[in-house]
Amino acid sequence: MVRDFFNSKPARDWPVFGAPVPDAFTIMMFPSPAVLSNVRNTEVWQHEVLQDAIGFVSHAPVAEVERYTWIPEPAAPYGADAPIVFFPIYRWAGTSVAQFREHYVKVHSKIGKRLPGVIWYESFLNKQSTDEWPVFDAPQPDAFALMKFASPAAMADLRNCAEWVEAAQDDIGFVSHAHVIQTERVTWLAAPVARSAFRG
Repeated sequence: MVRDFFNSKPARDWPVFGAPVPDAFTIMMFPSPAVLSNVRNTEVWQHEVLQDAIGFVSHAPVAEVERYTWIPEPAAPYGADAPIVFFPIYRWAGTSVAQFREHYVKVHSKIGKRLPGVIWYESFLNKQSTDEWPVFDAPQPDAFALMKFASPAAMADLRNCAEWVEAAQDDIGFVSHAHVIQTERVTWLAAPVARSAFRG
């Protein structure tokens, strides 16, 4: 599976004064850990991907993730204007990776599933997060959340609902901050099987 999610509102100014905002997110699924570990040794990587990045991509952080499907994407199509939002999420200072993961899976995701208008919800927990604090490097997201809304109106009304307030209150002591990035999806290689909802 290969999907790109392009930032609908990328930064236009250059140079950028502040934290860089991704122009795109790419999600790739590999058939096995062995295939993934060998990617950088392939001809395609060495002679096509790296060469094409020159003058095009400044950097691309890579995270191996564990995927959770809370609400599978519906088979029935929604309007072309159904917005998809990507959320890079950073844990609260002093919260361990294990504490973050347990709370996200057992508590926070259940609030997200109840948000009105959400028709697709998946999370990707970063398997390379470290408990070191303070971090002497650019912070890396501890998770990425992906949500699709039934309509722009449903997304616009989100901050007015009780579930959004509940999620914001739950962030205290758990999530320090999260970016909200509206995207446009392009699927290059479809997933081999449909995802079912995580039962945990």
